[in-house]
Amino acid sequence: MILLLIKLAFSLAFLLTQSHAKTTVIVENFIKNDDILIRCESGDNNVGSHVLKFGEKFSWRFKPNIFGGTKFYSYFQSGFGAGDYGVYTRNIKSRGGKFCEWQIQKTGPCLVQTPNGNSLFCQPWKLQPGR
Repeated sequence: MILLLIKLAFSLAFLLTQSHAKTTVIVENFIKNDDILIRCESGDNNVGSHVLKFGEKFSWRFKPNIFGGTKFYSYFQSGFGAGDYGVYTRNIKSRGGKFCEWQIQKTGPCLVQTPNGNSLFCQPWKLQPGR
């Protein structure tokens, strides 16, 4: 019984430590000759609006809440399209881990899926230019 309690305590401590590890989100402009506007926020944090030239990156770090409900959404706007996207959600965390790297391309935003050999998970633009 005591051994079971010790094991349970270590498991709980591990889970709490993992949930409080910092997560990094990186957004990089992969569109040549086009600046992109990004505006990102969660329910608790607004990381502001930024304009990125080709090859420029913007990143931020945060500690997800211990219940796993932290979500960050970003609005991206380029000459090729625009839209709001979940850049850190439970689904995205499973694809990107504690390091979520986004490449903004002509076809839309793409997540580098670190656990899957760095393959890309791409989403099309939700709004086409001029709409």
